[in-house]
This record gives sequence, C-alpha cells and structure tokens, in this order.
Amino acid sequence: PSANSMAAYNLERLYHLTGQAQYRHKAERLLTLLYPKVKQYPSSLSFLGLAADLYVSEPKVVVASDEGWASEVMSEHLSQYKPYHFWLKANSKWPVSEGK
Repeated sequence: PSANSMAAYNLERLYHLTGQAQYRHKAERLLTLLYPKVKQYPSSLSFLGLAADLYVSEPKVVVASDEGWASEVMSEHLSQYKPYHFWLKANSKWPVSEGK
C-alpha cells in the first residue's frame, strides 16, 4: 500500500480510538486529494479504498476486561477477520477506554 493510503487509514482509526476530530479532518483531506488519482493508478492506490470504506463505515470499538470470560471472548473474536471492530482492554491508555 502507498504511504498516503496507509496514513489516511491510520488517521481514521486514530479518530475512532481517540474521538479527536483533527484526525478525521486530516484523513478526509488525504482522501479528497488522492481520490482523483485512483483512475490513473488503481493498483497503486487500492488500499485507499479500504481507508475510504472505513471513513464511510460505522466501526465498533469494543472495550473488554482483561479477566475471565471477557478475555476469552476477546481472544476468540480477535482470531476472526472483522476489520471494523477495534478491541481494547479496559486498562489500555486509549481515551475511548477511559472509565470503562
């Protein structure tokens, strides 16, 4: 994947994990700038499609305890491909997990 496509994808993920609009704004700017180039270089910007899909999707952020059954459920779900489910342990440092 191109560096710019990865940046757009990761900025969008950061937006969902932190709630800080600055990340979404930067991702949106990258998507807007790169989208016209997709027709010229489709194979070079295929990952940009994933970033755009994440931008228009409604991902789920799941905060789970690191103990007992919650840990088992988390491990089971992490073994499956669910690109728009972000799993965090309750004791993580991400702002979205505060108070959980």
